[in-house]
Amino acid sequence: MFIKGIKHEFRAVARIVMPMLIVLLIASMLMSVTFILDGRVFHFSDALEGTAESDTQELFSILFVIFEVLLAFGLYFLLIASILAVSVMLVYRFYVSFFTDEGYLTFTLPLTITEHLWIKLLSTLIWNTLSLVVALVCIVMILGGAEIGYGGIAEGLPYFFEAFGEVFSTMGTELGFGITHIILSVLYYIVSYAMQSIITYFAICLGCMLVKKHRLLAAIISIFIINGLVSSVTSVISLVLTLSSYAPSFVYLIVMVISIILVAVATIAAYLGTKYILERKLNLD
Repeated sequence: MFIKGIKHEFRAVARIVMPMLIVLLIASMLMSVTFILDGRVFHFSDALEGTAESDTQELFSILFVIFEVLLAFGLYFLLIASILAVSVMLVYRFYVSFFTDEGYLTFTLPLTITEHLWIKLLSTLIWNTLSLVVALVCIVMILGGAEIGYGGIAEGLPYFFEAFGEVFSTMGTELGFGITHIILSVLYYIVSYAMQSIITYFAICLGCMLVKKHRLLAAIISIFIINGLVSSVTSVISLVLTLSSYAPSFVYLIVMVISIILVAVATIAAYLGTKYILERKLNLD
């Protein structure tokens, strides 16, 4: 039944999000094709530099470049919309599943509250991972089209990685940053990623528990307040340590350690709080 619950949750989100991701892939492919056509076939970009053989060619060149620019802007906004759609849909699904009329059906299923929560968390992990993979595929397609059409992308990659390495080298020699700082940073973002969904679910439960009417609005306000409190605590710790006389590398190390501990504690507390509210304080009336 647990697997069936994951499949149902995946399909419920897919009805809204999947079409947007497919459109994003198609738009990226179209962008890649325009780069190839421009660079290898029509050379419209060259024509704009004054090498057009006729006014007609120049007109088509201008229209083609305008189309490329509009497509690029469209891709940018579509990417942002897709990311927001995934986040909003996952949060909305949690609210609908437990705090609307659908909640009566949810709790008739032979699943425990723990299993319901893990279904939501796994669905969040799957969709966030899928959206990240789609975004990376889109970037690779666009860069691949630019490389085929114009060239120079592959040649510039070594310089990019070299500059990236120099930044880390400078941070290591001048600021004292090392592999420990990198590991802690990665660990912090992993823990923060896990925390975000659980904190959001707890905020929804808390808002809906405290307010009987306008629950959706209360849940949204609660999300902003709780996330703001968690961020404020970390920011205050960072500010206090930054103003101290310690070395930047040591300050960063301490901030990361404290932040990881706080985020881990907040995640566990939010999970237990969410479970408690759903088990003991849930009211669907």
